[in-house]
Amino acid sequence: LAAGRPAMVFRHRALVAIFLVSGTQSLVPPLRTTGDKGSRFRMTRLAAGETSGETDEDLRKSIEELRKEVSDLEKALDPSIAAAKAAAVREATVVEAAATPPSLEGKTVVVCGANGGVGSQCVRELLRAKGGPAEVRALVRDTDEVESYSRLSYETGAEEGVGSISAPWVSREISFEFSEERQSDYGLEKLTICAGDVLDQSFANEVVKGADCVIFCAAPSPPRPGLKLLGQWGKALQGKAPTGSVSAEGVANMAAALNKEFSRSSEKAGAPNSFVLLSSSRGSDAQRQGEAALKESGLESWVVVQPVKLDDFFSVENATVIVSEEGGDAEGGSLSRDAVAEFLAGVPAADSYRGKTLRIYGGPPLAPPEEGE
Repeated sequence: LAAGRPAMVFRHRALVAIFLVSGTQSLVPPLRTTGDKGSRFRMTRLAAGETSGETDEDLRKSIEELRKEVSDLEKALDPSIAAAKAAAVREATVVEAAATPPSLEGKTVVVCGANGGVGSQCVRELLRAKGGPAEVRALVRDTDEVESYSRLSYETGAEEGVGSISAPWVSREISFEFSEERQSDYGLEKLTICAGDVLDQSFANEVVKGADCVIFCAAPSPPRPGLKLLGQWGKALQGKAPTGSVSAEGVANMAAALNKEFSRSSEKAGAPNSFVLLSSSRGSDAQRQGEAALKESGLESWVVVQPVKLDDFFSVENATVIVSEEGGDAEGGSLSRDAVAEFLAGVPAADSYRGKTLRIYGGPPLAPPEEGE
């Protein structure tokens, strides 16, 4: 309205219903009314700069009366309108609840093969994730030798603290102290390193106590050189060393241990996917045995992930991960271990992957966000 120019606004009740009923497409004839016979109109005079004598309170009361009339008119004209609005509200509430993804917050996750190329980076992703687990147990073969956890130490940023090196004529010790400034957001306080062998069932039973999820990235380690190899053979000959394949018996042991842990506590919910197994699309016989053992373990919420090709040098940088169920016809390139680790860290909370074997490929990189987004 132009300033100082009054306007006459006529509102038929049915017309009011058309414009005020949010989200509905009303086909009410403009002259149809209920109640008294004939057409009833209400005239309101709006004049800029003029005083109508009505207070703000009077206007609010009039608006509330009008809203009530509109609601009554809806019910009288078509009861399905009100029912549709109520159903839409209920549906929106359900969708909003379903859109909230599951989380690992407060959970305990065990990562097998935590010193490997994928496992060490998976631990890093879990530690630094927002809403991530309360504890990450990183499984390594032993902690007597630095080589057994050196990659894990590097990937998690444990070596980015304040370091000190002794003089070479005194000792060759190197130590690091936690730096609040550098490492405060690394999540290192949630990391527990556990030394043991997944081929040892008693160790598997012990390490999953109180755990909600296992991410299995372990693979057979190459023979150790020199005296270490002789020591392993000696233990095997004496029957003191566990035997079998990490990819087969190791998976079976951890799956059985976790299933036993869940069965002991009826209140234990675990993660949406309680066992995530990293395998390969061109897997060995031992890997296929491990997959079969997992599926037959009694665990209901498992996921097998089969990267088609791992390549840290020629994979696409920042590639998207293309997911195809086993037997699917998706195509794609290679993935870096970093990309696979990031994907694995998110699988335990992905309810849609439950009970599936996934093949993952490298897709085109995500487009960088435009300036201002």
